[in-house]
Amino acid sequence: MGTIGAQNYGRVRLLARARFSQALPSGGWLPVAGILIHGGLLTVCTLILGGQVQEELFAGLTLALSGILCGVALLGDLAPILARDPAGDWIESQPSTPTDHARARTLVLTVVLGSLGAGGMLPVALLGPGGSTWLLPILGALQALAIAAGLLMVGRFAGRHGTGFFVGLQTLLLAMLFGGSFLVLEQLPHLTTITEIPAPWHWLPPFGLGALLGDSPNWIYAAPVLALAVALPFIPPSESEVPHSTATPMARLLAPLAKGIEKMFLAPSQRAPFRFIQQALPAERDFAIRAWPLGIAPLALLGIGADPSTLHGQGLFALVAFAPAAYLPVFLMFVPTTRTPAARWILDTSPLHPRDEAIAGRWAVALRVILPLQSVIGLALFTVLPGAQVLMWCLASLLTAGFVLGMSWNGNVPFAPLSTDAVDLGGAFEGGSGTLLLNALFVGAISLGVWHWDPSVVTITVALGIFLAASRRIAFRSIG
Repeated sequence: MGTIGAQNYGRVRLLARARFSQALPSGGWLPVAGILIHGGLLTVCTLILGGQVQEELFAGLTLALSGILCGVALLGDLAPILARDPAGDWIESQPSTPTDHARARTLVLTVVLGSLGAGGMLPVALLGPGGSTWLLPILGALQALAIAAGLLMVGRFAGRHGTGFFVGLQTLLLAMLFGGSFLVLEQLPHLTTITEIPAPWHWLPPFGLGALLGDSPNWIYAAPVLALAVALPFIPPSESEVPHSTATPMARLLAPLAKGIEKMFLAPSQRAPFRFIQQALPAERDFAIRAWPLGIAPLALLGIGADPSTLHGQGLFALVAFAPAAYLPVFLMFVPTTRTPAARWILDTSPLHPRDEAIAGRWAVALRVILPLQSVIGLALFTVLPGAQVLMWCLASLLTAGFVLGMSWNGNVPFAPLSTDAVDLGGAFEGGSGTLLLNALFVGAISLGVWHWDPSVVTITVALGIFLAASRRIAFRSIG
């Protein structure tokens, strides 16, 4: 019996190691980077709220922040841990039992998600007020497991519409992270006067769990979260996404502009890769999930009380207008992502020069990422600011984005477009050769300079025209 038990343990350990390598390609058994980021943000939250608000309210707010961070991680860098192993068919053909696979999966989910939730809440337990905060790491781990179970269930019901739903969900989570943080700081004087949590708040999962720290713990509100956490090992992993058409409404809307770019700004050898990248890249789930929410989240700044009648408010709106250029390193980092890297051989064996592919890729990003995002931001700003000013800002932002795109492509796109699995690209803020902060400072300085000197629309239009002419010349010179 002992020998059989040791063999079972060895098989489970090997299967778990394979799943760990799939979910954490950087190595190890713990999401160290995620734990450090979560712990750092929650430490700041604890230092601000600790001793200021009632203990149960403090637990609910910190658990809410932890839940948002866990949700963002599970929709992004840790998404592979919830998916079916790409090599699952081969692994299942090995001498192992379904029980071995179930145990290995449960071990991986518990260790990775439990450590993410508990590790982030550990500084809260050490620095927080009251005598019951030692429970917070346990509650954080259970909450992370429950969030994973909820995402798995939603993904199975959403089917082919899962990508759009998860992009919207992650965008909402990031907006809640930015907007909620400012809202809590703004309402902190009011929060300090709350002595009892309002009854409706307890139905929110973080506050339901936080109710367990009160003088008389109420398990009713926490029961759904605890049930989801326990059910996670029994929910099957999400299946591979069903391929869907690239003929989306956005693609049809931008089709005339795409044809114009092909004829006017691209050499013949660059048109085929441009057509391929601009159609295929937005359809990649990992690109959409990881990149779009980070670019759309700055729109949350529009709801933070910026007043267009004040200089401070106008400066904030100017920064928002230049967000597409500021966030370009994040978008560029995920240009190589694809769910089917093995199909890259089709391009690698074709007579396609890397320079032509890079030029085509830059124009594809400009058409399918920069232009739509800039249009959404511009339309939002049109509702609160004069039209001429918004138009000038948007044209200046497009010009700045063009310069950033040309200068930072080689440094921020580590592999060829649509050639690499997303898990091999790292986290959103780990790429770009460390240029995200420098680029944000550079673009921020340009935006404030444009806001201060207020050039005319004609001036910016002429500058943009010169830039486009130079880009066309560079593209056609590359074929020589």
